[in-house]
Amino acid sequence: RAACGLSFMAPPKGSAAKPLHKKQVAVMGAGGPMGAITFGFLQRASSLYGTGLGNYRTVCACADTAMRLNSILSKNFCLSFANEANIKITDLSSVESIASRLQGWDALVLGSDLAVSQRPVTGNTYEKSPNDKCFELYWKAPSNLVRPDNEAEIIDSLLQNIVEAAKVADIQHIVYVDEPNGTPAGRTLLEKKQNPTHLDSASWRFDCFARLHISKGNARELTFDTKWEPRRVCV
Repeated sequence: RAACGLSFMAPPKGSAAKPLHKKQVAVMGAGGPMGAITFGFLQRASSLYGTGLGNYRTVCACADTAMRLNSILSKNFCLSFANEANIKITDLSSVESIASRLQGWDALVLGSDLAVSQRPVTGNTYEKSPNDKCFELYWKAPSNLVRPDNEAEIIDSLLQNIVEAAKVADIQHIVYVDEPNGTPAGRTLLEKKQNPTHLDSASWRFDCFARLHISKGNARELTFDTKWEPRRVCV
């Protein structure tokens, strides 16, 4: 935390400190298993007044994320569904496009265990021709995902765009979940930036708004408290 400019003596207060001021949180890579589970927990927590969480969304490159996200939500969260109000398709190769989807939002959550796959650009979005392709970002690779040989290079480029877009959109917090199987590229990129936004580097938990507990690679419990003293929450 010291490298991120955070103090051990005075940790930042989470959104639960002022629950009336609803915070808006975006998730990157929600087409992947971990991204979808994180989205689901945020969706559940936003319905509880004490969390201080309000709107939630994912920013993605194509409709494949919508299909995969809703498939995971339906299996893990009762009656959970994400529609076009929560899924914002944008050109991840464009800083301006990403920033337009993050403008006015408070926090951005992404993990280090990332994967990409080339997909067709969804019609009537940002395509320039019927055969346009894009690279979609997934937080943890879904099964049977076709991944390019130069995946690491593509992920680095997309992360660069996301961080720059967060700076343009004046995002207050980037919550970067540092995972055992993740690449260090994201952490290195974020730490090299000269405080483009308030960086919180999480180790399998949310530092800003809540704490996500992981067991054997799967999300099990979400806790939150105004004094950062975890209390169990049914989600």
